[in-house]
Amino acid sequence: MKKKLKDIFVGKIKIVKNFFHNKKLLKKIFDILSVFTEKLSVKIPIINVVAVMIIMFVVGLVTNISIRAVINKMVEKEVSYVATINAQGIENFLENMQVITKNLAFDAQRFKDVDSANAEKLLIEDLTQAVSNERVYSAYYAFEPDKYCAETSNGLSYRVFKNEKDIVTNINNDYEDYRTGVYYAPAKKYKQTYITEPYVLTLSNGQEVGVITLSTPILDSNGEFIGVANCDILSDDIMGLDYEKGAYKNSFGYVMTENGTYIANTQNSEKAVKVLYAGKKIEKESMKVIKEKKVALVEGINPDTQKDSLYMHIPLNISNANMTWSSVFVVEKEEALHEVKSITELMSLISGLGIILLAIFSMIILRKNLLPISEIVKHAEKMGQGELKSISGKATSSKDEIGRLSTAFNETNAVLEGYISEISYILNHISEGDLDIHLDKEYVGDFIQIKESMMKIITSLNNTILEITTASHEVLVGADQISQGSQLLSCQTSIQASAIEKIVNSIQKVSEDMKENAENAKKANTLSHETNTVMVKEKEQMENMLDIMNQISQTSADIKKVVKEIEDIAFQTNILALNAAVEAAHAGDRGKGFSVVAKEVRSLSEKSAKAAKYTEEMLENSNIIIKRGINEADIMAETLNHFLDKTVEIYDSIEHISLASENQKQEINAVAASIEEISAAININSATAEESASASEELQSQAQLLKHLVDKFILKKQN
Repeated sequence: MKKKLKDIFVGKIKIVKNFFHNKKLLKKIFDILSVFTEKLSVKIPIINVVAVMIIMFVVGLVTNISIRAVINKMVEKEVSYVATINAQGIENFLENMQVITKNLAFDAQRFKDVDSANAEKLLIEDLTQAVSNERVYSAYYAFEPDKYCAETSNGLSYRVFKNEKDIVTNINNDYEDYRTGVYYAPAKKYKQTYITEPYVLTLSNGQEVGVITLSTPILDSNGEFIGVANCDILSDDIMGLDYEKGAYKNSFGYVMTENGTYIANTQNSEKAVKVLYAGKKIEKESMKVIKEKKVALVEGINPDTQKDSLYMHIPLNISNANMTWSSVFVVEKEEALHEVKSITELMSLISGLGIILLAIFSMIILRKNLLPISEIVKHAEKMGQGELKSISGKATSSKDEIGRLSTAFNETNAVLEGYISEISYILNHISEGDLDIHLDKEYVGDFIQIKESMMKIITSLNNTILEITTASHEVLVGADQISQGSQLLSCQTSIQASAIEKIVNSIQKVSEDMKENAENAKKANTLSHETNTVMVKEKEQMENMLDIMNQISQTSADIKKVVKEIEDIAFQTNILALNAAVEAAHAGDRGKGFSVVAKEVRSLSEKSAKAAKYTEEMLENSNIIIKRGINEADIMAETLNHFLDKTVEIYDSIEHISLASENQKQEINAVAASIEEISAAININSATAEESASASEELQSQAQLLKHLVDKFILKKQN
């Protein structure tokens, strides 16, 4: 809650701070007020009231927050007190139940040395006495195998419980069933009293009840664990405890374990022995506080009522017991802070009445003191409209700032009226042409500049009119000279126009000749271009013929090589025939036929050799003739190249002549155009000269009129 109050306080302070720093908002407020009135007698009281309202709002806000903090602290203490009482009631109840289990454990230690028959009887009597307590549903002993009694390898347990109006006793050897039970194993592990989580127990009649077990370990003289002594308590008995509600109507309490299981819930008994679904924000925060064993006040929405509520957590402390439980007291926030709301409303009412009374008092006092300003405003409005003579000379009798303002206003009005009268007198004389005037009235302050400016204007007008008079005479004389010069100029321009016309005709004839030359040059250029094209084609054909002759020469060389090979073959064949004839002679009669063949082959090889020799001579003659043809073709190609170069030079020269003729033609045309422009200009000058002569006559007339008008002004006498 402290954090919540701090957040509220900081938030309120930020609102006030932003209000005063928000110049746009303040300006908007004053603009809204100015819509209703523009009078100071109303505006100042309203501004005063607004300022007081802001101050009262800040004071009320701080006071409200302070009182709220104090009352909230008181509420927190009261809620904590109620929650603590409920927690102490549950602690006392559990402490009493723990006493029962400790007594059972102590008795079991004493009975260990007694014979087994008597020990069993005494144990059952203790359990029966414990169950006789209306808060105890059942009592229970469970022992380790062969630790408390001999020949109990399967353990030993005694249970006495209430069955409607009867007391029932069960004796079992069921160690495998209870050795891992929540009412046995934790007490064995921690060797101190353990309070179990609530669990559901089904009775013999089929009824299901919520049960909590207090389990106290039984130790021998050496401190060794030998068993447990338990008491089972119904959750309905814990629910039936007297829970304090304080002065609140809409409040309730509940007890919860660290795992979120309800032990009891005074608002809804059906939640007992049920696990809380920690999905809501308040449920998560409450579970966290319980696990941390904190005394804490948590604020949140009650999931059942959907109302903002305060949750006060008080952890339960049971001596020598291993448990994490908390007693939680819940009260609706609106009911808890009802007193804060009442005080806040009362303070708001008192502040509102104080602001209203202060506004009325401020309005009366300020309207009375600001009333004379209305008369001054009326006079100022008339002055703004130029009605100085209609303003009354009365002033207020008060000697404060407003009285002095009224007196000063009347004096200012009188001075302005005197200045305006003299300035009107001066301007009337100037409008009548009388510039021989002076300002005799004494001017003070910034009005001295007005007097000096008026004197400068009068002096400037005198000088200007005098200069205009002198200039008008000079204009009259100059107009006469201009008239004479214009007439002479008109005569000369007529002569120039005639001469220019002759020049134009001559240039047009030259232009036509140049045009004919340009056309002939274009034709020569075209013929030269065609000749050049033919020569280029002849050159290409000559080069192709040279290539063909070179190819023929190359082919002849190749044929010569083939002929050489034929000669070699004939020579080899001749040798072979000779060898064959020798072999045939050696063979005698058997080689006669072969000798004839060898002779014929030899004859053929000699003929082949002669034919090859003849072919080689013919090829050699052909090569000589081809070489001569190539030389002649080269000379012819060189002659064609030289002729082609000359043809290109002729083509370029003719093209230059054609371009030059075209350029000359354009230049002649440009000269003709320029001379035509000169002719037009001469004609314009002639017309202008005639107009100037007419204008000079008009200027003489206007100069005469200007001199007549200037002579009407009365100027100051010049020194």
